[in-house]
Amino acid sequence: MRPIILGVCLLTAACNGRAPNAPTSPSAAVADVSQLQAQGGTDLPFSGQYTLQTNAVANCPPTCPPTTLVISGTGEGNAAHLGRFTATSEDSVNIATTQSTGTFNLTAANGDRIFTTTVGHETGFQPPNVSSVTQTATIVGGTGRFAGATGSFTVAFTQTIDFATATATGMGSFEGRISFNK
Repeated sequence: MRPIILGVCLLTAACNGRAPNAPTSPSAAVADVSQLQAQGGTDLPFSGQYTLQTNAVANCPPTCPPTTLVISGTGEGNAAHLGRFTATSEDSVNIATTQSTGTFNLTAANGDRIFTTTVGHETGFQPPNVSSVTQTATIVGGTGRFAGATGSFTVAFTQTIDFATATATGMGSFEGRISFNK
């Protein structure tokens, strides 16, 4: 009797014209559009954390008192889609406004690179020597798996400045989107 009841139930469910409420297996589930885009490698979340060391040089001479600082930096960290990385940066900072323009380039452990341009400003200063900075980085290309990459991310870092040596050390993080354009 059980096989007959089971057969009638299956036949009724199959002929009622409605789709079942639950998938029969994980492969039967339909991914939404954002999942499909992520599987195709476009417009993905991009975030990471890093440590940094910087060195500043003022434009005095020829302009004294100085009007700009050129700040060069190196760092290392870990990021989504990049893994362990090293970073280099160079920013020109207007001393009067604390506005900056520059570059922030990331190199993965295998040598693949991401190139960016940045704009930003100091968002806070805690005396006697702690500076907080926020920048917007625009991805303008790369090498290896990042060739043709685009996107943007927000960089935020805090550094402790040693005014006697014009150096600083700190920690930062970034978050945004990257597209591999493949």
